[in-house]
Amino acid sequence: MLGVVFLLVFLTVVFAIVGVFLVWRGARQDRDERLKRRLSALGKGGTEPIVSPTILRDELMSQIPALHRWLSKLALAQRLDRLLKQADTPMRVGELLLFTLVFAAAGFAVGSWIGRSVISGVVGALAAGCLPIANVARRKRRRVKFFGEQFPDALDLMTSALRAGHAFTGAIQMVADEMPDPVAREFKDTFDEQNLGLSFKEALLNLADRVDSMDLKFFVIAMVIQRETGGNVSEILEKIGYTIRERFKVLGQLRALTAEARLSGVVLALLPIAVGLILLLINPSYILFLFRESIGHYLLGAAVLLQLVGYVWIKRIVNIEV
Repeated sequence: MLGVVFLLVFLTVVFAIVGVFLVWRGARQDRDERLKRRLSALGKGGTEPIVSPTILRDELMSQIPALHRWLSKLALAQRLDRLLKQADTPMRVGELLLFTLVFAAAGFAVGSWIGRSVISGVVGALAAGCLPIANVARRKRRRVKFFGEQFPDALDLMTSALRAGHAFTGAIQMVADEMPDPVAREFKDTFDEQNLGLSFKEALLNLADRVDSMDLKFFVIAMVIQRETGGNVSEILEKIGYTIRERFKVLGQLRALTAEARLSGVVLALLPIAVGLILLLINPSYILFLFRESIGHYLLGAAVLLQLVGYVWIKRIVNIEV
């Protein structure tokens, strides 16, 4: 068992070094490409617009051609690629899977060393292997939250631009120039896609695909229908902005009403961990039975599983969609 642990630690270090190198090289290549495009534009007198770097982003899932071809056939890899794009991370799917394997191997080594069994190693591998994907999902939620907070102001700016006589594409460009990221970034990409030849509908659908926001999907659907049937664009945008702000008010009231239940869920999730640490300080031999004996491993696994189920259940109850 000790030899297996040392082997896993060695492989974990090797994979971690390779993964960090691939991420660093990919970021450096993207930076070099942006610099070349800027120098090229300046060399031509600055007459050509500099296209947003995300428009020219390659669709490779891995820098290894064989791995890219294999991942391109998997539906799971395509969902992970969409998740990475929505989180606005330079990491590719292959690199994300590599980090997942590294964390899983490290979790297996640590779990095997602590629990002295394969079962505890598997539990540690499952827990640690989910961390990279969970981090990307957290970045996506954070970015969508910032986008949702800025989106009503962007709609107001577009409404004012349209009433001032600007075209709809000009209103999009104004949002890209005046608003902060991530709204400015996404609308800049949409404006560039139209300039590169995509239709209005395709550019808006790509915008809705890059940002997993229900408010943005309402906006895209309304604009596509308006282009096909006609109508007052500024009035539609004004009503969408008003609806989004009213929804935020309702969500704030719901969060205030469910604050006690959410706090109870956090307390119930952390209470067993706190009790275990206190027992470890007061009577170590009593609590270490769970780690030394095989039946203790099963009890710990069942306890962790039930805690996760209870936490997710409470979270689903208090999270009311509006």
